[in-house]
Amino acid sequence: MDNKTPEELDRYLRKFAIEGREKLVNQLRQMLKQGQEKPAPARTESDKSGPQKSSLREYLFSQMDYFKEERDKKYRPLRMDKIVIREILCRPPDSRDKFDIDAAIAAINNISAKASQNPAIFHQSDPDNLRKSEGNVLSAPCDYSNQSVGDYRYWAFSCDTGQLYVVNTTRESIAGKPDIFDPKAQSLFIVEVLMSIGQLYYSLGLGPAEYLELAFRYSDATHLAVGSIGAETFLPSREYNQKYLTLFVARSMRDILGKKSEITVDIVMELLKRLKYQGIVNRDFFMHAIMKHLT
Repeated sequence: MDNKTPEELDRYLRKFAIEGREKLVNQLRQMLKQGQEKPAPARTESDKSGPQKSSLREYLFSQMDYFKEERDKKYRPLRMDKIVIREILCRPPDSRDKFDIDAAIAAINNISAKASQNPAIFHQSDPDNLRKSEGNVLSAPCDYSNQSVGDYRYWAFSCDTGQLYVVNTTRESIAGKPDIFDPKAQSLFIVEVLMSIGQLYYSLGLGPAEYLELAFRYSDATHLAVGSIGAETFLPSREYNQKYLTLFVARSMRDILGKKSEITVDIVMELLKRLKYQGIVNRDFFMHAIMKHLT
């Protein structure tokens, strides 16, 4: 039976249908038909209608602005040279109730403690540095490890809404090349974010079929162009001509936990498309770099 094709199984059910069992057989055939159907694809920005997509984007980026304002009240780099700031906002389903603050603290500290080789976004040197503010919001102090370029490193998690906000200065800016978008450098950071996001929401009880919505925003992106800060060589793209480079994606917890590398490559490929990159993009190159980074 295990090796039979769906068509053979269907004929098998027909052959052995007897009086009084037709209903059962029909139910089994319907189950067989459903098993052949392809699962629904992961939702992306393009899957939503215009007004709905626009409304959701506006809401997510307004929430990002709120977190940004709260961040800037507490932390500011000593110098504000030309830098590109990368922000990520993650939003769980609306149906979710408030998250327990003690469970969130335990989950964040557990993730941070295991991030010795691949730094998680929840970077703090000591669990006591984890801050609690009004509205049950947890955050970690900025790490000004490179004050000469204003190195932002900050995250905040609202236990009331379940929203996670992450911001940092791009690696390219820290290397003194803020107008460069290095796809490899971006992929390594994004996969770390997805890894931490998956671990956090899994610890807080989100199920595999629940979706997370993620908004990406690169600020001060005018003149941003594809290039390299490492040994790899990426053909230059034309300069970007907008203040923000943004992207919205929605993925199930199942995919974020099990396919974070593939999702990361999808995100980088889409960002390259928005930067009008004309070079050949090798997905295997990024997959190999990511897998090496995570081992």
